[in-house]
Amino acid sequence: MSGVAFALLRHAPTLWNESGRLQGTSDVPLSRAGRTAAARWRLPAPYDEWRRVASPLTRARHTARLLQPVKDFTVERRLREVCFGLWEGRSIAELEARRRRARFAPGGEPPAELKRRLREWAAAVARTGEPALAVTHKGVIRAMRRLAGERGAWRDDRLQVFTAHADGEIELAQSDVALLVASLREHP
Repeated sequence: MSGVAFALLRHAPTLWNESGRLQGTSDVPLSRAGRTAAARWRLPAPYDEWRRVASPLTRARHTARLLQPVKDFTVERRLREVCFGLWEGRSIAELEARRRRARFAPGGEPPAELKRRLREWAAAVARTGEPALAVTHKGVIRAMRRLAGERGAWRDDRLQVFTAHADGEIELAQSDVALLVASLREHP
């Protein structure tokens, strides 16, 4: 069964990332350091030519706008971060014990719903026949890797490349593809 490639990139850092707080669907913007990092990220070939999409959350859209080479993108609601309900805004260290006891956050998105929307999006990519690069979130990338049967570690500032099939099946094609980093003089 042939498929269509897509790559996922986590948004650049926010103040909540830097302070170890769980963001979920809270619409936290990029930090100054995050804006600087995103403006320096340059996509290597062939990913620089792929159709681009981004989660509707500000941090992902801002990263997509700054990513080099600059290219138009569409917003894809199915790529939003998982909702962590009552856990959002709390420190990750504070939540570690609670997360081990609960399957998902009180008031949050059930894992089955997350899997359903990600498979639905992957199937839509496969039907287009056009490779896509998406700026999204850690929870989405983790879930997509798990759907592909991967549970190992990966880097936030690297591309995770997958193959999507029309039935929603997903395969990990390549992990941790490095971005090129432009000097500050090179970006607009």
